Amino acid sequence: MVWKRREIENYLCMEEVLLAYADADQPPDDLFGLAERQRREQAMREAIAEVSTALKTLGRPDPWSPDIKASDDFLDPLFKKYFEKLGLPNLLRKTDYHILARLVPREKIDPEVVEKLDAIATVAQKAKPRS
Repeated sequence: MVWKRREIENYLCMEEVLLAYADADQPPDDLFGLAERQRREQAMREAIAEVSTALKTLGRPDPWSPDIKASDDFLDPLFKKYFEKLGLPNLLRKTDYHILARLVPREKIDPEVVEKLDAIATVAQKAKPRS
């Protein structure tokens, strides 16, 4: 089995998911949290725009395209830029992109993801541990 969209990260690479990441774990009614939320959202929007523009300039696929290698060509430089804007070290690297999965709205989960995960579960159920 292969992914139709090159890699699993392409199914997580959505603007609303990235903005939800910027907003994640912020207290909803805290005045300082509100200011931080706005700063993080603005930093993410700017990072998305800058990296998208760079891809276009280089003649690379659009960040939301199934043809891009989302992890290397978009998400890696995006999170580097995002955390630079916040004055923080990069806190989200490729090994942590699974964090984005919980931010994908249920109705936006591609049926192919469910199909592939069901196939993995089926194989796992047939596995017999070594004794």
